[in-house]
Amino acid sequence: MPLIGDWSGNGNMTIGLYQKSTGTFYLKNSNSAGAADITVQYGPVNSTDILPVVGDWDGNGNMTIGLYQTSTGTFFFKNSNSAGAASETVQFGPGGSNFVPVVGDWNADKTYTIGLYQTTIGTFFLNNNNSAGASDTTVQYGTGTSDFMPLIGDWKNGQ
Repeated sequence: MPLIGDWSGNGNMTIGLYQKSTGTFYLKNSNSAGAADITVQYGPVNSTDILPVVGDWDGNGNMTIGLYQTSTGTFFFKNSNSAGAASETVQFGPGGSNFVPVVGDWNADKTYTIGLYQTTIGTFFLNNNNSAGASDTTVQYGTGTSDFMPLIGDWKNGQ
């Protein structure tokens, strides 16, 4: 699965990959061919219940890895791109295959936070902090079919 993030904190977004069969993140600090600069095995091997997420969870300027477990609606964040236990675990939403995790800086405070896109009703549920509870913002956008995949970006500022 393709990923994008600022893994080194230098202000440049670069490429990465997540390999489900091994539960491994492969992150590059440049947009060039070659071996990964950072390789992290984080998460279960061959899981159909896990999706990768990336964000700057602690607002320090470095984007780090995370996982979302679809069956339970649980996010598992790391504050470093390294193996080991999650730095933070947050259950958000009911879980299930109709929810796709999204992350972004929804309120421009330099910290990435959680959200979900419910494919069956075409609705985003965005939270301004990484905690359980009701979403801070709800936006209906889409037709409510599984044909749509959410994309996140700062379209106004070109990122």
